[in-house]
Amino acid sequence: MIDIDELTPEAVDDVANSGIQFMRSITDAFGTDIGLELWDKINTVLGPDVKAEIFFRLLKGDNTSTSIITPASYNGHEKVSFIKLIRAYSGLGLKDAKDIADAVMDNNTIANKSFRVPWEKKRQCIMELAAMGVQF
Repeated sequence: MIDIDELTPEAVDDVANSGIQFMRSITDAFGTDIGLELWDKINTVLGPDVKAEIFFRLLKGDNTSTSIITPASYNGHEKVSFIKLIRAYSGLGLKDAKDIADAVMDNNTIANKSFRVPWEKKRQCIMELAAMGVQF
């Protein structure tokens, strides 16, 4: 069983959002009966806390499926492209995106370097950032 209290907030977001997406995909592909069977098994495999997190996000409508990305460092010379990429995926304004880029480029361990992206675009965003030389 997973103790949800031991996970970072980013990990809880990823698990809950992935769980919601997975449940939707399975139910769409195989039907309601299989979806319900899977829902019952989540408790057995992952534990009641994870199932509750997924359930309450669904109830609250907090299933907009965003995921948090936290770059660790970037030593490249494409600061403008880095800022544009953050803005394109996160929807942040110029100042907020620049603050994140500055914190990452200065390797500031105290500043907030996280931003939210749509869950379905997380992989693409990470791939583009990594191609620029961003480390995670």
